Amino acid sequence: MNNNYATQSSKGFNSTDYPEMVDELARLAKRIRFMPGYDKVEATVSFLKDHSIKSESVKSNPLLVNLIRSNSFQLLHIESLFELCRDNPSFLRDYEKYINQELS
Repeated sequence: MNNNYATQSSKGFNSTDYPEMVDELARLAKRIRFMPGYDKVEATVSFLKDHSIKSESVKSNPLLVNLIRSNSFQLLHIESLFELCRDNPSFLRDYEKYINQELS
């Protein structure tokens, strides 16, 4: 894990500051892009951000939920960055927007 994440997260979100996170997200996006289901992006972001998924999303995305819960992906950098930016609403908003765009 990059020790500069806390310092960088105080500046504002810029994906180029987090290459490990970008790599994790690209692998995840590639895997879920053509997976069947509804609201996949919303469910994925919800899990990454809060480790929770709405029950409706669980029912409509069983493959996605199984994939996420199986820990078959390394998501450490994505989740850590969410944790570090909880007290920085502007960074959090931009980070979440970026993830939504990359997963869509």
